[in-house]
Amino acid sequence: MNKTNNYNLTYLEQYQGQKELVVNDNMRIIDLLMHKCANSRSKDIPAIQTPNQDSIFIIPQRATSLWSGKDDMIAILLGEWFYITPKEGMLFWVCDERDFVAYTGSSWEACRLLRK
Repeated sequence: MNKTNNYNLTYLEQYQGQKELVVNDNMRIIDLLMHKCANSRSKDIPAIQTPNQDSIFIIPQRATSLWSGKDDMIAILLGEWFYITPKEGMLFWVCDERDFVAYTGSSWEACRLLRK
């Protein structure tokens, strides 16, 4: 299946069955990414008790278990985890830090826009 370059969304194929599933999943991902709000960038998956459906997390460095080897990726819970490789310039509000973070191309850095 062909995927989009930025968010790895699935393109519809001409003779693909159940197209509505692909469209609906893509719409949920787009909806979440446009909101630009991540629950956390410091919590590892075992520490999260029961994340809500449609939750977004920025995977921390040296994550374990399900997120092992996915450092700095964006994880979205859509019934199962969907992962997006961040691109330079991506910006998210991180709820548990109450601050914006930007992806520099190699790591997520706090913007400190609201700090006094």
